[in-house]
Amino acid sequence: MKKYLVLTVLLFTAVFSIQSQTLKIQVSDSVIAKVEYLWVKIYNDGVFTIKDSIVVTDQNKNNINFNIGNYIGYAELLYAKNDKDGLGFIYNYKERDFIIKFSAAEFEKGELNFLNSIENLKNMQLQETKKQSDAAYIELKANSIKRSKFDSFSINKLLTYERNFEFLSDTKNWLCDSIIKRDTFLFSKTIADFIKTPTAVSNKQLKKYFDNYEALLHWHFFDAINFSNPLILNHPSYNNKIDEYFTQYCDKATYIQGVDVLMAKAIGNDKVKTYTFNYLLDFFLNRKQDALITYLNEKYSDGCGLKLDAEKLKEFSSIVQTQVGAKIPDIVSYDNKNEIHSLYNESIKSKYTLVYIWTSWCHSCQKNTPKLVEITEAFRKKGLSVFAISLDEKKEDWLLSIQKYKISNWINVAELVPLQKSTVISKLNTRTTPKIFLIDNSGKIIAKDISVEYLKTKLEQLLIK
Repeated sequence: MKKYLVLTVLLFTAVFSIQSQTLKIQVSDSVIAKVEYLWVKIYNDGVFTIKDSIVVTDQNKNNINFNIGNYIGYAELLYAKNDKDGLGFIYNYKERDFIIKFSAAEFEKGELNFLNSIENLKNMQLQETKKQSDAAYIELKANSIKRSKFDSFSINKLLTYERNFEFLSDTKNWLCDSIIKRDTFLFSKTIADFIKTPTAVSNKQLKKYFDNYEALLHWHFFDAINFSNPLILNHPSYNNKIDEYFTQYCDKATYIQGVDVLMAKAIGNDKVKTYTFNYLLDFFLNRKQDALITYLNEKYSDGCGLKLDAEKLKEFSSIVQTQVGAKIPDIVSYDNKNEIHSLYNESIKSKYTLVYIWTSWCHSCQKNTPKLVEITEAFRKKGLSVFAISLDEKKEDWLLSIQKYKISNWINVAELVPLQKSTVISKLNTRTTPKIFLIDNSGKIIAKDISVEYLKTKLEQLLIK
């Protein structure tokens, strides 16, 4: 989320009895030397959208109007050459006579002046509270890191650190609540909820179930947020909250728990559930966490439409299509004798087919291929075949390796194209080689990404009665 660098509130006489759907802006420069554009963006349902733009002139500079509609949430202004980094503010269509004033010099310094906006007054106070508490957290953590485990009072100091951390959180929560007070109908209430951190003070029953504060946060990090309110999607803080949770209060061993904790909260509102599902998919796609993507899809995809960009959607599809139990995508390519083969057509000829993706120059492939030759040869007469897919670009390297490893009795195919043009990589979700799939004669994936040693055990279970 971009910082709110703004922050002069001139009048606080907002009245909510008359609703406005127009954002009023005044540019206070005495002379507009050249044509300048002013944009306004809104963060609606988790997506930044340019709502409108206008040319600022001497004639209209004191009376610029943007029709924002009945939007409530985070927005940004972009002006003149600042077409990348906007200045943030809160827009609430219920605020009467809300006006933003600035000069070009003020905008350049990150300053906006708000008239008649309780929302932006409250937001300014909340952001200052967050800034101060974050600085205190950083200092507290830095001092804790210096603690030596060989210190005679190491555990004592750790407990002191946790007590201080919780005290800071309680103080921050109290300040957030005091800023909002009775004005809980404001969008700023949503912002305050994002800033707050659950503690045993907010729920005294919590503390007796945890012997450390980080464990408490792992299970209760989102307690302050009202997930039934879809307006939480109108502020980037929701994304930041999810990122903070999975980077600080979950690790790889507890990611699935974290997914369940968050989705259990989000499931009460269809819009929030769908957005959260897609955000987590994108989050784990960026981190190459295939197992979590599969888990999310199998447990929480019901009713959620996929909202990924083209590349992410392609990657997601390849992960789903190559999970155990799915039917493997067909691969059609030419073999070392220039004959065309289809994986589907070959797999129906045997009880099971080992799909082996490899390259001649891969060190792990060089180590594992001789072992695979030995294992597959032992099971060949019992109903096992091998469909080997080389990702080599040069034909001579591929053919020499076939001779070297004596795998001419395998089906050996290759596209012989640069890796970035390979269709096999995207279809079979291949990031490293060697990669192994074991499929039955219907193409269903029985096992994947298994070690050579486990492959032998698996084949004994399947083919030796």
